[in-house]
This record gives sequence, structure tokens and C-alpha cells, in this order.
Amino acid sequence: MDITGCDFVMIGRATLGNPWLFAQINSYLKNPEEPLYFPALEEKLDVMLEHINAMVTYKGEHTALLQARKLVTGYFKGIRGAAELRNEAGRISTTEDLYALRQKALSMG
Repeated sequence: MDITGCDFVMIGRATLGNPWLFAQINSYLKNPEEPLYFPALEEKLDVMLEHINAMVTYKGEHTALLQARKLVTGYFKGIRGAAELRNEAGRISTTEDLYALRQKALSMG
């Protein structure tokens, strides 16, 4: 922002599966020398479950899990076995599938 003189930064798909991005950006803007916080895999997946369970409450399991398939892939970005997990995420249809996928991700990570 200092180099270009821009007033705003647009953030889009980078937030999918990474709700910490906003805090990281704010932290960097306040103090660029301070190390950024990156959550552990278990914390990421706990937030994923919280996020999708809220969707299920609001929209119902069927609709929420259809929409969650894309969101889930973002939470797996950068972890070991992510391609396989993303492939399986495209087939989740129940919350039990989601919890099983979380367990598989933890065992791989």
C-alpha cells in the first residue's frame, strides 16, 4: 500500500477456508515485523466444522453440505494429502461424511 499508494486491498477467494486472513492482514499493517499467526491443522478443522454446522442449522443438511463442498477444500489448502482430501470433499453429503473427512485429514497431517 505504501509502494502503490492504493487505499484498499480486495480479498476474494483467499478467504475460503482461511478466515484468519483478515487478522493476519491487520496484524501486518499494524506491525510488519511481528510474526503472523497461522493456526494449527486441528484448529483449522474445528473452525471448518463450526462454520459448516452453522450452515446446516441455517439451511438444512442437504443444501448446506452441497454448498460446503467448495468451502471445505479451502480448509485443506497446503496440507499433506490435500488433493485426495479435496477430491473426497466433493462427495460429502452428510455431516457424518464431513466428520470422517476431518478425521482423515488429521491422520494425514
